[in-house]
Amino acid sequence: MQPISGIAPISGIAPISGIALIPPEGPIPIIKNMKRIINTQQAPAAIGPYSQAVEANGTLYISGQLPVDPATGRIESDDVAAQTAQSFKNIAAILEAAATPPPTW
Repeated sequence: MQPISGIAPISGIAPISGIALIPPEGPIPIIKNMKRIINTQQAPAAIGPYSQAVEANGTLYISGQLPVDPATGRIESDDVAAQTAQSFKNIAAILEAAATPPPTW
């Protein structure tokens, strides 16, 4: 097989019409689209059609966290420092849940 316009044949793959093509920069890697929904009772439940967090292909996406106490479901303080601390506690709980390996079925 001869390369055509800078595209080399792929070894070990049957050619189509005598030519196997790959891009000049090399083969395109196959990426599994793996996603895991993260949910914990240690942080406030999502209000609406979203998750507390989603892990996709090794990246964790955390939804915005309000200073809601997960035990009461309420914002317990008017103080901005206390609200900030509660928001970070909620984020920490989600991060801890995300660090726990998913169950294997």
